[in-house]
Amino acid sequence: MARLTDQLPGFSVDTELDYVYKALTNTRHVLQGHVPLLGFVGAPWTLMAYMVEGGGSKTFAQAKAWLFAHPAAAHELLGRIADVAATFLIGQVRAGAQAVQVFESWAGELGPRDFAEFSLPYLARIAARVKAVWPDVPMTVFAKGAHYALEQLATETAFDVISIDWTIDPAVARTRVDRALEAAGQRRTVVLQGNLDPTLLFGGPDAIRQRTQEMCRGFGGSAHIANLGHGMMPSHDPEHLRVFLETVHVASRALRK
Repeated sequence: MARLTDQLPGFSVDTELDYVYKALTNTRHVLQGHVPLLGFVGAPWTLMAYMVEGGGSKTFAQAKAWLFAHPAAAHELLGRIADVAATFLIGQVRAGAQAVQVFESWAGELGPRDFAEFSLPYLARIAARVKAVWPDVPMTVFAKGAHYALEQLATETAFDVISIDWTIDPAVARTRVDRALEAAGQRRTVVLQGNLDPTLLFGGPDAIRQRTQEMCRGFGGSAHIANLGHGMMPSHDPEHLRVFLETVHVASRALRK
């Protein structure tokens, strides 16, 4: 903790990451409005896990051990990361990002109780801080593997979109989110994003078309953003991504009829 620089005199997130802002602004100009420009940041638990482990891990045993052995220090670190992340996202929007996403990529490494303590409050903190400055900018949260927290993400944070991975039926996710919002008396729309298994892009075009159509039907007529359930892989064939995108357009038009 003593090696961190975020509380040193003169430290500025905006100064340290100004090169990112300049890249965003330049990209926004080059795009000329043809497609929206998205910004993003890693979420506190995920970034803390990498900090403690020193890189990726199959178990994140050291990071989780640190949570349980030093909970007070863990909360302090998570809060400081959340504040830096929020400032960074605010700066990204100022530089030209038109929507932003927070990636809690290792949410599924935490059980429901630990997610509620060590992840959810800091996701909510980021969303609240960004919305206080940019209330109309769409915000997405992707807590991979944390299906148990869909209701909390919908009702206890200000995110506009919840991204889901491929291990949950989108129809089930939609029902759970809508019921939670109704039970909480919240009259707002939370959009779902996702959720095709990325490895399906290794299949043939027919398999991609079939499963993409099933995915779109699963979301039904509700507002949703079609996407993969996680990121592209280096060995993916871009032409297979084209099949996915073209099928999304066809299936979406059919649903709107």
